[in-house]
Amino acid sequence: MGGVELFGLEMRIGWGKAMPKGPVPCYVAPAKGEACRADNDRELPSYRRSGEVQVRFPKNDDVTALIDRMALYVSQHGHEFERAIINREKENPFFDFLWDPESRDGIYYKWKVYSLCQGDTMHDWREAPFQMFHMSEKWLPPRDREEDRDRDRPKDRERDDRRTRSRSRERGRDRDRDRDRDRDRDRDKDRGDRRRRSRSRSESPGRRGGGATLSDDEIDELQVLLRKLTAERLAIGDAMCWAIRRAEAAAEIVDLITQSLTIVNTPIPTKIARLFLVSDLLHNSSAGVKKASLYRSCFEKTLLQVFESFGEKLRSSDVGRITAEAMKDKVLRVLRVWEVWSIYPQDHLNKLEEAFTGVPAAATVVAAQVAAVSTAEGEEDVDGEPLAGEFSLG
Repeated sequence: MGGVELFGLEMRIGWGKAMPKGPVPCYVAPAKGEACRADNDRELPSYRRSGEVQVRFPKNDDVTALIDRMALYVSQHGHEFERAIINREKENPFFDFLWDPESRDGIYYKWKVYSLCQGDTMHDWREAPFQMFHMSEKWLPPRDREEDRDRDRPKDRERDDRRTRSRSRERGRDRDRDRDRDRDRDRDKDRGDRRRRSRSRSESPGRRGGGATLSDDEIDELQVLLRKLTAERLAIGDAMCWAIRRAEAAAEIVDLITQSLTIVNTPIPTKIARLFLVSDLLHNSSAGVKKASLYRSCFEKTLLQVFESFGEKLRSSDVGRITAEAMKDKVLRVLRVWEVWSIYPQDHLNKLEEAFTGVPAAATVVAAQVAAVSTAEGEEDVDGEPLAGEFSLG
């Protein structure tokens, strides 16, 4: 066959190195007559037939946030970071998109990394179709998250669901805002008197010039931020940045946030959003901002009071069982995150959990049981043994 022309090309024959055959095939074809079907969580890639890859948001908002953060880190630190995460999160189902690049989540992750590497931001990207490689399939970026979610719903309910969702969201926000404003009006008056007295003391010659107080406009601005705060990442990030920029007044800011967290009648979603703000401040207390570390020490003195107030709300009679379980899950997840971050010693976190749930923390109970077992094992059984001073009668 050497030198023979085939389709206008000359064939060159030579010896090649034998390749070992693996014990397990890389792909097993389905049995004859068996159709390839995708389960509910996996979608067959359509670009193999159409030549276009339609990027869609993941169905779960938590997975979307995880993929966005992972893509951001990979775009900044490269594939070494991605390999480290793959080796560490082998058993974590939330990272399945790393092993399944043709799934809906995997396609979204691949596009997000490429988009960030091309200069796009987390919330603003180019929507024009593009090709990652020459002569490759065409990628269609996502346009709107709400529009993408509506594709998973029946077409005849699309318009009604959107209108109902918008109206109920606006009514809920107005209702919560009015109720919170009415409850806080009287308390704001009392707190204003206390702040004026505190400011007069802080402006004494011993403390003047320390920059440890807020102006009246800044206090009003912080109160508005806390009153309108929601659990959305953008709202919490804005409030956190506002507080970090005024870290020299951390003691007064912590006092205002603590007072807002200990109002028992505050709606649970607002309480949870304010707790998320505290978590963000603690996480960024190590930032390279002057006096930012004061937030950690100041919150350490007030968090026990905050979690006792959360516990009263959890056990109040006007909170339903499902609402209470959802609140308990979110608060305990915050405590677990603080434990991973090593924000405070474990003993202090156990006290916070005990103040919230009303029962001893799991770590405290286990430690007590281990100590009891160790003490019991260390004691010698002297039943039936002769005493050291025994002697026989002659």
